[in-house]
Amino acid sequence: MLNVLIQFIEFFESDLGLFAWVLDLLAKSLLLVFVVTYFEQNYTHSTSSHQKHKIWLIAIILLGFLPFSSALTEPFFQGLLPDTNLSIITVLVPINSGVSSGILTELSSHWVLMATATYLSVLLFHLSKLALSFCRIHILKRTIKISTQKAVLELLDKLRFELGISRKVDIGSSGSIRSPITFGVKRPIIALPADSRNWDISMYESVLLHELGHIKRHDWQVFIFSYLVASVNWFNPLVWHSLARLKLEAEFSCDNIVLKNNKSPKEFAEQILSIARNALGFERTELIVQSIIENSDLSLRVENILNQARPRRPRTALFVVIPLFSVLLMFALISSGNVFAIVDESDYPSENLRLLYMETPQYPQLALKRGIRGYTQVSFTVDASGNIEQQSVKVESSESNKFFKESSLEALNSFKFKPQMLRGKTIPTPGVRYTFRYNM
Repeated sequence: MLNVLIQFIEFFESDLGLFAWVLDLLAKSLLLVFVVTYFEQNYTHSTSSHQKHKIWLIAIILLGFLPFSSALTEPFFQGLLPDTNLSIITVLVPINSGVSSGILTELSSHWVLMATATYLSVLLFHLSKLALSFCRIHILKRTIKISTQKAVLELLDKLRFELGISRKVDIGSSGSIRSPITFGVKRPIIALPADSRNWDISMYESVLLHELGHIKRHDWQVFIFSYLVASVNWFNPLVWHSLARLKLEAEFSCDNIVLKNNKSPKEFAEQILSIARNALGFERTELIVQSIIENSDLSLRVENILNQARPRRPRTALFVVIPLFSVLLMFALISSGNVFAIVDESDYPSENLRLLYMETPQYPQLALKRGIRGYTQVSFTVDASGNIEQQSVKVESSESNKFFKESSLEALNSFKFKPQMLRGKTIPTPGVRYTFRYNM
């Protein structure tokens, strides 16, 4: 175990690029999700759940592209930014020493293979869950008994027409489920629990409105696509967070469709709790279905239902455009550079201050005629551009000051330096001293 830990540390010492890439990706993801969450919290009363769902979907798509965003956006930023490798936090590290290049190559290759194998294994796990879910859905379809109740079928057609759904929708019941679910593309199926035959017409109306809302919004297809994006980016927890928010906003949106059809919030909340009580102790194994009951989100949904008598709508289109534009702008900005970068210290050299040019001071004529010799010592600060800051110039000492001071200061104006450089950045240098000597 200790040897593995030592190898792990040596790997990151030898190839800090991967470590920096992961940190940079997580930092960028955090910034992107922060922007979405900020507008979600602050625009709650002016933006509908339907619109929030779209913004979270865009966030998932952008998070999926984030690992490749630099290559995608670089052509658009060429000429606009001086450097496409900008970073907010740059950590300089010394060149690795004490380990031979052969060992480093072997060690790096070993860990790259392990990292690749780990990534593909976890990806295969998530894709297998998706495939298994399709198999379970296929098995579930065999247990569904298509409804022949005239009142239920008429209610389904009526609500489908009101919501503008042109696709044919089947409805049935199964003893394998305890809460209503929806799945399918060309001919969606609304599957109800076996005890739904005891429901009154109001319960049927609420459930069908909610499930038809998922069909109208294509939530089943959207969730499958988003799950695939999250699976490819399984190592990024913020993608999974966004997927959870996407599902919750989809449920909020369909709840709002029910409330929009003059359903009492209190009555609808009681109906949802009633279905949840009947589903207690039943483990739902299907992954890719839209269910009216998600135990983890139940309390949030009931709270959302009771907090509004009718669905909230945006006051103006501006309340949708601003969050969307902000998310896209944040994506463009973080794609054009790095939030976190680890750079070899040798790429950022340090250099001392160096005098590049000076003009020889003129020997004062009066001092020359009288054969007077002397010197003038001055101190000053050289700025990051290599120029002398005039307000910093001081005469430290001088011999025969009245003859040589003026000539020395005039010559000082011609000085040009190569500025001091520390870890790749030019810095000002205070307290520089220079002595002008006047000899016959």
